[in-house]
Amino acid sequence: MIFRWFRTRRRRKQLGQSADPSWFATLKRLDLFRGFDDAATTRLVDIARIFAAEKRWEGCGGQEITADVEQTISLQVALLILERPHDYFNNVKSIFVYPSGYQTKHLSGSGDGSVREGSSNLGEAWLRGPVVLAYDAALLGGMQAADGRNLVLHEFAHKLDFLDDRGDGTPVLDSKEAYKRWQRVMSEAYDSLRESLEKGRVTLLDEYGATNPAEFFAVATEFFFERAKPLKNRHPDLYDLLRDFYGQDPVGRFK
Repeated sequence: MIFRWFRTRRRRKQLGQSADPSWFATLKRLDLFRGFDDAATTRLVDIARIFAAEKRWEGCGGQEITADVEQTISLQVALLILERPHDYFNNVKSIFVYPSGYQTKHLSGSGDGSVREGSSNLGEAWLRGPVVLAYDAALLGGMQAADGRNLVLHEFAHKLDFLDDRGDGTPVLDSKEAYKRWQRVMSEAYDSLRESLEKGRVTLLDEYGATNPAEFFAVATEFFFERAKPLKNRHPDLYDLLRDFYGQDPVGRFK
């Protein structure tokens, strides 16, 4: 309890100080945040400031951790929890940043608690460990916000999934009815993607989402924030589910 009190006090003190203008300059450079009003922009920056300050950042493979690096990543993370109850991703203590893709040293399916992106990686989210990101891909995800590919959103969606200590594509929800709805909608969409791929049909969602339910949730999250209108048109139940979960309506934001 005493640690929580000190943490809350520290956060209030930080938020009582004006944000460095560089935060807003970084946000404006990221196409991911077009359409946000001033109030939402301010809240995004405030969340990102606390997040960045509370994590241990480590550059790998020659990557320097600069203010731009922390801000670019933290702002995208903040989008996921902008309208959700949160504790600034307290289940993430460290973030390792490579300049670009890297070779993982861990065997896929070794049971060590990480979600794999392949032997040549752009990112990893560990069940009880860090998030690893390739910075060029993290930056590109924020700059190109209409292709349905966003590394930061993908890996931190996994971290939302992990809040119940499981990586099964079902995050913590607030009622039995919510869990039933989640399972129904997600299972139908996941099975539909797999069936379409087996039959050679063109799909909206990236085929990587067919890997397992955990990856499907992460991929669906990317499309929800980056290709909201096509997702709503093609998968209205899935869009509505994610709208209620994240508390945001990206389609309505641009009306």
